[in-house]
Amino acid sequence: MKKLIFFAFVLSMLFAYLWVGLRNVKNEEVKENKIDINALFSQAVKKLEEVKGFHLKATVSHNSYIDDRLIQSPSDIIEGVHQNPDKMYFKISPSNKTYRFYVNGDGTAIQLPNKNNWLPYPKIGTITHGLPLNQLQVVAKHIENIQLIEKANINGIQCVGIFVIVNHEGLNKLTRLNIKKDYDPFKEVSISEASYKIWVDPETFLTYKVFYSIKEFIKVEKSTPEQSYSIIYDTTLTMDLFDYEKNTDIIFPDEVNDAFESISPQAIREAEREVLEETFKEVNEVIEKAKQMLKEKEQKEKENK
Repeated sequence: MKKLIFFAFVLSMLFAYLWVGLRNVKNEEVKENKIDINALFSQAVKKLEEVKGFHLKATVSHNSYIDDRLIQSPSDIIEGVHQNPDKMYFKISPSNKTYRFYVNGDGTAIQLPNKNNWLPYPKIGTITHGLPLNQLQVVAKHIENIQLIEKANINGIQCVGIFVIVNHEGLNKLTRLNIKKDYDPFKEVSISEASYKIWVDPETFLTYKVFYSIKEFIKVEKSTPEQSYSIIYDTTLTMDLFDYEKNTDIIFPDEVNDAFESISPQAIREAEREVLEETFKEVNEVIEKAKQMLKEKEQKEKENK
């Protein structure tokens, strides 16, 4: 009898344990399902605005499509520090070159590869090299679709993944973040697709990883219609954000302050010509490859007639 009572007691405890366990699993599922994904995304963007600053490291890849043919460009490595509200230092290293940038609220100072001087430049606004906060502020207000994706452990922090597709109005506003000037050979730029993934700590709302994919349509106008053409430009970026509030004070060197103080329409025009001459070398290489491909295609078509 005692054995029977003991067995019944053990069995009841086992059922109680299983019931509690199943209840906890159910509660976890409910808790997971109760995540307000829109609120979480908004809180993450707001937190980026509120923190003193953060460090970042990113890889940017570019693929160009002309006549359905893929032309790959070298990836860019970006490393830098962002200090709220609008200061930033970063360097971009495509291939074996390094460009350095200091950004403040009014403009940018750029140091070209193998140069010692700093050039005054308008505030960086391109999609590829713009501040991540600028883009996410736009995205948060123009969401076409948003959903939870896989979680990720980033530097020991368990983060929730969020996937966002930007709506049409948001695409137009992201397009306007691009610098478009009369001297720019890219006469017409429009963003046709943009999607973002971010991984956020749901406890602190800090963002630790950003991924985006952007498709741009670029119409390049030359001196004659025959020389003009269009190109589809795919850009993907993977960015890690880390060391929040640590060593994020950005102090501009004297020569950088001099560049900021010398910002004028004439100085900017001269600097822009020099910057574009350097930075568009790789783009021009892609363009020349594309032109050669088109010539080869035209030649084959003539031969087949």
